Amino acid sequence: MALLRNTSIASDILNNLMPGGNISGNVNNFAKKLINKSPLEIRDDDSAGEITNNPFEYGVAHYPEEVAQLGMGHYMIFDIIENNIKSDFLQKNKTITSPILKNADGRVLANPVDSGVNTPLNKPTHKRIASSIILYTPPNLKTTFATDYEQAATGMAGVFAMKGVDISGKSIEMLQSMAREVVGAGFSVIPGLGDFAATRTKVTGEAVNPNIESVFKSVPMREFNYVYDFAPKNKKELDMIQKIITLFKFHMSPDVSENKAFLITPSEFNITYMYLGKQNNYIPRVARCVLKNMEIDQTPEGVVSTFMPDDKGAFPTYTKVSLSFLETEIMTKRKIAGGF
Repeated sequence: MALLRNTSIASDILNNLMPGGNISGNVNNFAKKLINKSPLEIRDDDSAGEITNNPFEYGVAHYPEEVAQLGMGHYMIFDIIENNIKSDFLQKNKTITSPILKNADGRVLANPVDSGVNTPLNKPTHKRIASSIILYTPPNLKTTFATDYEQAATGMAGVFAMKGVDISGKSIEMLQSMAREVVGAGFSVIPGLGDFAATRTKVTGEAVNPNIESVFKSVPMREFNYVYDFAPKNKKELDMIQKIITLFKFHMSPDVSENKAFLITPSEFNITYMYLGKQNNYIPRVARCVLKNMEIDQTPEGVVSTFMPDDKGAFPTYTKVSLSFLETEIMTKRKIAGGF
């Protein structure tokens, strides 16, 4: 399958690039690196059919500009669910927002929180959909499944619990052994007496079998890490990148109550993998998430490079953004059966 590389990035960089700080090397080579880093690759065949309209209308925050064509391929939707509590600041500040994408309510309702305090039956704190963001699906897409076990010493209790083990005739001996362990533990806490159990092992040549077993403990919350390369090729993409970064920063942060006594918890995120305009059910679904970490690298090539300045300053030619999301509930058999 052939790929069409959007080479206009190179011309824009060469025409508008204004080095900031100390830049070593040739600008042409630097522009080529940015081209190689760009996600703006689209099919030049019509195997997916023609696009009749733009599914991402109403000014929803999206990147790249060709995301309408990615609508006939792979992309991701981040629906942002904000806290039901709105401070006066949020009521008055309407600048940090993005329109809600079509069917956002349906996507969120189809992905409810099934465990914990914030289930639909318990009047959850996050219900209002604030904004939507559409981004291309990044490389290195991974889903990790894990369970947490610990090594536990069941000791004599483990022996008594073992079915099929003949302990008849050994009960007195085992009880005596347990008594020695208890007495030994008591003596061991007396300063200066040393380790009574270790001494008994040396004298008798026997050590109590700890009966170590793997014991299930819990299920860790899954984390999802996405790394996006932003290399704007025009003013529209530049503004959209700035808006997307601001939205993620804004909604991952808490607000403060009017009396400053409480922090209002940050927004949550509903993440959906999409393909050909529909949810891609071959990729494991993601439960409701919070954004726990965001890293913005504006010198990923090791040099400071910006476009020609405007009234706000000089925007970087290439920005790498790393997002780390944490699910708000654990995975169970029921969730896995639901496609997670």
